Amino acid sequence: MIKSKLILIEGIAGSGKSTVGQKLYRSMSKNNVDVKFFHEFDPLNPIRELNSEDSINLINTSLSNWRSFVDQQSHSREVTIFDGVLSQCLIAELVLMCTDELTIIHHMRKLVKILGALGPCVIYLYQKNIQKAITKAYDQRNDTWRKKIDTFISNTEFGRKKKLKGLSGYITFNLHYDSVLNRVMSDITIDKISIETSQGEWSTYQAQIAEFLSIPSFENDSMAT
Repeated sequence: MIKSKLILIEGIAGSGKSTVGQKLYRSMSKNNVDVKFFHEFDPLNPIRELNSEDSINLINTSLSNWRSFVDQQSHSREVTIFDGVLSQCLIAELVLMCTDELTIIHHMRKLVKILGALGPCVIYLYQKNIQKAITKAYDQRNDTWRKKIDTFISNTEFGRKKKLKGLSGYITFNLHYDSVLNRVMSDITIDKISIETSQGEWSTYQAQIAEFLSIPSFENDSMAT
C-alpha cells in the first residue's frame, strides 16, 4: 500500500530529482500502481506557472493551482509524482524575484495545509558542495541548457540587483537559493526524507527511498544523474 497520493521530489539542479522521479515512476507502473509523473518542465504540469508578472501573482496562482489539483485528486486512487514543483518551479522563481525569505516560508506553510488532504511526502535530495554540484550539472547537460544558463541569470531581478551573469552568477544564485530551500525544508511539516547525493551511491539512496515510501525496491538499473 503506497503511503501517499502525492510524492514531491525536491532539490537544486543536478541533485538527481528527475532521475529518481523517472525511475520511481517506472517502478510503480511495473507494480501496477496507477501513477503519473510530471517533470518540472513538462508542458502538462498542472501546477507550474510560467507567466507570473511578480511574486504576489506567482504565490496566488500557485495556491489556486494546488487547490484545484487537490480537489481533483482527493477522490482518485492515483499517485502523482512531481519533480521540483516546490523547489525549482516555485521557491527558485520567488528567490529570482527577490521575494523575502519570511514571505516564502509563510506561503509554504499555507500550501502545506492545502496539500494535507493527499497525505503528501517529500524526497529532498541535496548536496553540500553547491558550486561543485552546479558545475557538474552544467558540464553534463546539453548545449540548450548551458546556453540558457549563460544568459538567463542576468535577466532576472535577482541577477540585475546583484550584477550577476553567466555560470558564476548562476552559482551565486544557487548558493543563496539553497540556503532558502534548506530553511523551507526544515520548516515544513510534511513527511520527509532528506538524502545527500554527492557521493552518487544510488543503490543506497534508492533503498532508503523505497523503505520511506513502503514500496518494493526499484528495478536494478543505473541511477546516474
